[in-house]
Amino acid sequence: MVQAKKWYDAAVFFRAGVIFYMLFTVLCAGLPFWGDQVTLVSIPAQWLYAHPGNWILPEGSDTGHPPFYGLIVALAWLLAGKNLLVAHLVTLLTVLLLFTQYYLLCKRYVPEHIRWLAVLLFLFQPVILAQTAAMSPDLFLSALFLMGLEGLASGREKKLYAALLLMPLFNLRGWMLDIALILLLFLHTKTSMRTILTAGLMLLPACCWLVYHHAQAGWWLAPAQGYWSHGRSLNDLPGIAAKAAEYIVRNVAFGMFVPWICILFHFLRKKPVGNVLLARSIWVVFLVLIFFLLPFRNPILVRYLLPLMLPVLLFFSGEILAPYTFTQARRIGLLMILLFLSYHFWAYPRSNYSLLTNDWGNGSLAHLSIFKLEEQMQDSLAVHDIPIQDVYAAFPEYKDRSDMYLVKSDAAYRPFSPDRSVSICGYFLYSNVMNGLPDSTVHALFHWTPVIKLHAYPVDLILYQNPAIQIEQFP
Repeated sequence: MVQAKKWYDAAVFFRAGVIFYMLFTVLCAGLPFWGDQVTLVSIPAQWLYAHPGNWILPEGSDTGHPPFYGLIVALAWLLAGKNLLVAHLVTLLTVLLLFTQYYLLCKRYVPEHIRWLAVLLFLFQPVILAQTAAMSPDLFLSALFLMGLEGLASGREKKLYAALLLMPLFNLRGWMLDIALILLLFLHTKTSMRTILTAGLMLLPACCWLVYHHAQAGWWLAPAQGYWSHGRSLNDLPGIAAKAAEYIVRNVAFGMFVPWICILFHFLRKKPVGNVLLARSIWVVFLVLIFFLLPFRNPILVRYLLPLMLPVLLFFSGEILAPYTFTQARRIGLLMILLFLSYHFWAYPRSNYSLLTNDWGNGSLAHLSIFKLEEQMQDSLAVHDIPIQDVYAAFPEYKDRSDMYLVKSDAAYRPFSPDRSVSICGYFLYSNVMNGLPDSTVHALFHWTPVIKLHAYPVDLILYQNPAIQIEQFP
C-alpha cells in the first residue's frame, strides 16, 4: 500500500507552487514592461525581432549588457506572436527554472520536516514576486547561479559549467556571479588542472562578446556620454561609505532582517555548521558583491541581491530552523510570511536620499496601481486639452508607451533629467514612484499648482503647472 503524503510534504508544496506561478502569470498578463525592464528586455527584444542578426543596439538603447535574454523573448514572439502575454510566459519559464533549482538545493540541505517552510518562504518572497510581475531577467540570472551552486553541491560539473558559460552572456553582473562560483569551486572541491581549464574556457564566449561589442560600439562597460555613464563611473570615498550603508539596508529589507540576524548570531556563537557550501556561498557572494557594487555610483537595487537572498533563505531553513519543532517552525514561518506580505503595502519615502527610494517595482508589488493611474491621467490630459508632449516627467514615467505596451503609440512625456532645473517646465507629471528626483525638485513642485491629482494607495500621480511661466513659453 502506498502511504499517503502528509499535507506538509515539500513535494506537494512544490507542485502547488508551480500552479501558483501559472495563476500569477495569468493575473500579470496585462502588465507592461516598466522601469529598467523597458531598457533591459523590451527594447533589445523588439530590436532583435525587427533586425535579426544585428546584435548591437542603437546608441541610446545599448546598455552594454549582452542582448541575449532579449533574443529569447524575440524568438518567443516569432513563434507565438509579439505581445505582452508571450513575454510573461517567457518569465514564467524562468521563474519555474529558478524555483526548481531552489527546490533541488532544498532537498539537499533542508531537513524533510522543515522543507515545506523553505518552499513557502520562496513563494512569498516579495522580490521574486515583483521581478516575476516585471518580467525581469534577474530571475534567469539567479536561476543560473543556483543551477551552478547545485551542480557544485551534487558534483554535476555540466550544470556548473553551463552556469559559468551563460551568466555573463545574459548580464554584465553575471561576471560577478561567475567569480563567486569559481571561488566556491576552489574552496569546496579539490580542483584539477582540467577543471580549471574547463572553467576558464566557459568564460571565453563572454570575453569574445565584450571584444565584439567594443569593436562595434567603441566602449566597454559604459559610453563616455549617456544615461549609464554616470552610474558606472567610480565613486569617491564618501560615496563608497554611503553605498556600504545602502548595501546593508538592501540586504535586510523586505523581511530579510530576520534570517540575517539569526545567521549572524549563529556564526558569532561559533555553532558548528552542517551546510558548509551554503555558508560559504553566502559569505563569498556577499563579499564579491561588495567588491563590485560599492565602487560605482549606480544605485544598489534589491533585485541585484537575489543570488544572495536565496542561499540565505536556504541556510536559514536548513540550519537555523531545523532544530525547532514543527509547531515552533510554523510560528516562525508565519511571522516571515506576514513580513513578506506587508511589503506589498509599503509606501516608500519621498526623499531622494532615502535608502529605499529606488525600490519601487524591484522589491514588492506596491507600485502596480501606477498603471491604472497612468491610463486615467492620459484621459484627464485629453479632457483638459493638454498635449502630452508638453508635460515633463522623470524616470520611469517618461518611457515610451510603445516600448511598455508593445503597441504603436506616439504618446510620450518629455524626459526630465534630474541635473536640470525644474523651473524650465510648464507642466510636470510627478509620482512618488519616480526614482532619483532631487529633493530640491520635489520641494519646488509642491509650490506649484496641482492641475490633476490621482491617488491609489500607495501611489500618487499628480500633474503640476508652473505658475511662474506662460504655457506658450515652453522651451
